Amino acid sequence: MIRQICWYLTRRCNLKCEYCNVWKEKRKELNTKESLRLLDKVKEINPELLVFFGGEPTLRKDFSKLVEKANDLDINYAIITNGTQPIDLSICKNITCSIDIDNLKNLKSKDINLKSHKGYELLLKAKIAGVPDICGNIIIHKQSYQYVPDLIKHLSALKIWSIVGYVHSGTKAWDFRSNCTGLLMNKDEIKWISNELLELKRNPNILLHNVEEFFTYLPKYYDYSWNCSKMEYLTVDSDGTIMACPDRRGERCPTHNIFNLNLKKLETDWKEDVKDCPGCFYNHQIQLAYSKPEQKVLLHE
Repeated sequence: MIRQICWYLTRRCNLKCEYCNVWKEKRKELNTKESLRLLDKVKEINPELLVFFGGEPTLRKDFSKLVEKANDLDINYAIITNGTQPIDLSICKNITCSIDIDNLKNLKSKDINLKSHKGYELLLKAKIAGVPDICGNIIIHKQSYQYVPDLIKHLSALKIWSIVGYVHSGTKAWDFRSNCTGLLMNKDEIKWISNELLELKRNPNILLHNVEEFFTYLPKYYDYSWNCSKMEYLTVDSDGTIMACPDRRGERCPTHNIFNLNLKKLETDWKEDVKDCPGCFYNHQIQLAYSKPEQKVLLHE
């Protein structure tokens, strides 16, 4: 069962954040007609969530048309944006903006700084515009982790949700993680922020999407020892080919295409690609494994 689909609408991005390599690889994009067909295919698969991803998805000139199509098909979706581009909030059911820290002056990267400011501004505009689902996508790293709890409290007071992810550095096995060793937290830092966020998660006044187990288990996988065990998350590249996960294309998965999808054969190839992965700790599979009680068996103990 495919529970989530992450779609790279484009690899293009107007920013060059230190921890991201997505924009470095040029790849063909589906045209508007093909993209509309892809949304029909998503509806057929019927995942719990479709993620409009990139790159920066709002750089596509047909972005509004694709969102309207998703609305017509009643697809539950999230739009991940850096907040720097114009967007028609009147048609959006969700806006998820990337924010790295609230103490922005401490960041050395001008692009991460800009993204965080613009993302925060767009969240406030989306709230005023009445967008039903608004979320801050908070990237946690060595320069930001101590400020994150206060940022989540601030957003919660504004009735804005948060979801967090931890930066991990790239290796030859990961296509889209740069070698950003200066942003990596050590084990004690990961343990500290995970404990802080676990306490926030247990506070009924805090709006935090991550499940408790996300914070419970991440300190255990600080050495990148997590490995996926079940294919519940489909990642579609900008050309319609399938990726092993949002971080890796893999060798076998890209031979599959969203328009001619054989899920049984894909899962066989996905399992082979997973064997080649050295592991990670910033992983959507933890979220999926614990978002329903019956899925707890998926987490590697």
